Amino acid sequence: MFSNINIKGLSELDASLRNLRIELQRSIAQQSLNAGAKIVKLFATSHVPIGKSEYIYPYGRVRNKRIIGQLKAAIRISKGKARPGMSVRTIAFTKKKTGWYGIFIEKGWIPTGPRKRGYLSSEKVTFKQHRLYARQKGTQKISGRPFMKPALVQNVGSIVDKISEKMKQLIDKETWRVR
Repeated sequence: MFSNINIKGLSELDASLRNLRIELQRSIAQQSLNAGAKIVKLFATSHVPIGKSEYIYPYGRVRNKRIIGQLKAAIRISKGKARPGMSVRTIAFTKKKTGWYGIFIEKGWIPTGPRKRGYLSSEKVTFKQHRLYARQKGTQKISGRPFMKPALVQNVGSIVDKISEKMKQLIDKETWRVR
């Protein structure tokens, strides 16, 4: 979504941050980004769609096998791996084990219907033929219900304010220790 967010008008804050050791700079930046990511997490968890016990698709009814509200509980904040040109990175994401389907809820999907056990081997259907059948069967796309992207886009101002506020607080704390 956003690769960099440039904050203008904070030159004093940037200068005072650069006066600290590199380890402290990274620590302060990471803690500040985490404070901003908490805003994204709170907004996303309050706007995440809660599932139903049964869904009606073009090919029939399907029972929901997931725990209701599982995606809401799967939203996490984590320290990401820094890419080239970055010193720190924080990400808000859904856990892979319980919230792996969050990307489908966010972006939408094309339902292909349930597969019978042994379907490919018993009827001597190749995987390529099955894929073609599945595409033809599920041509109606289920529209996405975004919750992560709006959490970032609608709260950019408050996120930037929270990051700068937390950064100022931590820099003041560290400079006070040095004195």
